[in-house]
This record gives sequence, C-alpha cells and structure tokens, in this order.
Amino acid sequence: MLRFQILLLEAYEQLEMDVEKEVQRAVAGQTADFERQAKRNKALEEELQCTRARCRALDEHLEHLQESLDAVQERNRMYEEGIYGLVEAMEEISSLKARLDAAEKRQEELVSQANLAMDSVETLADENRVLRAKANVPEEEAVDISHLKIEKDAAILQLRSLTAQLETEVWNLEEERRKLKTELRFRAKYQGRQAADMGLTPEQVLR
Repeated sequence: MLRFQILLLEAYEQLEMDVEKEVQRAVAGQTADFERQAKRNKALEEELQCTRARCRALDEHLEHLQESLDAVQERNRMYEEGIYGLVEAMEEISSLKARLDAAEKRQEELVSQANLAMDSVETLADENRVLRAKANVPEEEAVDISHLKIEKDAAILQLRSLTAQLETEVWNLEEERRKLKTELRFRAKYQGRQAADMGLTPEQVLR
C-alpha cells in the first residue's frame, strides 16, 4: 500500500512538472510572437518616417520646379519682346517638361509605397487580433511590450492622410503639366512662325 502511494505521488509530481513545462513553452511561444510583431511595427514606423522625409524633399523639389517655371515664363516674355534667343527658350521649356515628368513619376512611386505600407498595417492589425485571441488577451487590455511604438489605428490614419496628400500633389502636378502642354503648343506655333520669318529650317532651330 505504501509503495502504491509513493508511485502515485511520483506520478502526480511528474504530471505537475509536465504541465509546468507545457505552460512555459506556450508562454514562450506567445512572447516570441509579440516580439516579432513589435519588430515589424518598429520597421513599419521607420518606413513611414522615411516616406514622410521623401514627401518633404519632394515638396521642396516641386517648389524649386515652380520657381524654374516662373523663370522660364519670364524668359519667354523677354523672348517675345526680342530680348531672349529662340533656341535657348526652346531648350529651357524642354528641360522643364522633362523635370516635371520625373517629379510626377516619383510621386506615383511614393503613392505606391504608401499604399503598400497601409496594407502592411492592416495585415498586422489582423495578426495582432489573432495573437490576442490565442493568448486570451482582451482587445481593450493593454499589452506591456517595450518595443511596440506605434498603435495600428493611428498608423492607418497617418498613412491614409499621407496617401491623400500624395494624390493631391499628383493631381496638382498633372494640372501644372496640362498648363505647360498648352504653353508648349503655343510656343511651338509662335517659334515656328518666328523661325520661318528668320528663314530658319526646323533642323537649324533644333541644332
């Protein structure tokens, strides 16, 4: 009888040890999942900061382009008054158009990056809900993870705002390009007439 009690006690102790190990493994797995999520959040926040920096740089670039456009328009006015040369005016308009095309392409890339970042945040939010469900952590309960720097709702709102801003800038740039095309058509007719009056061929003008 005593031997049976000893065996029963040993079996109970072994069961307790096995249960404790299983709990530790489960906790370690959940901790690893949260740490991976924290790292992904940190990387996403850094990507968002880089996108904002690119937007600021693009704003400055567009401001410089506007200044260049103003300068070209002033030179065109001078040309119409006979102060500026025909070839120089054509070259500067062509150069400005190329720079505006490059700026539009860059804006489209930034819009695409912002959309991808937003998709990542929404996917991360879904994964976060799954992890909370596995760990039996309610949605309203805060999780103490030191690496978690960004809240999903705030990140989604910021990214949507950024996307809207970029789309507005693309629209404004397209409007500016439309105005430039109108000006280019006018300049082509005017310069062609002036070149003909001067006895120049198209090859001579574009040389």
